[in-house]
Amino acid sequence: EARGNVTLPEQITLLLQVFDGQDPQRIKVRVRYRIDDGSLKFGFNIADMQALEDEAFRKCEDALETDTKVSIGPILRALA
Repeated sequence: EARGNVTLPEQITLLLQVFDGQDPQRIKVRVRYRIDDGSLKFGFNIADMQALEDEAFRKCEDALETDTKVSIGPILRALA
């Protein structure tokens, strides 16, 4: 049960994988919270999720091109 004052940081950094199998990276998220019927609930908001996913996808492309020695970036972008 939540009571009294609570001070939370506005932003924190999490170490997460964007896609399974990738190296974890530091991702800044905004902390969101609310008190609902006496329960404290938390959530996180990633400011520019699309840019984060785009960069992670480019890393997947680069790794695949390195492993196969085939340029696939233009093919994948054409299919998107």
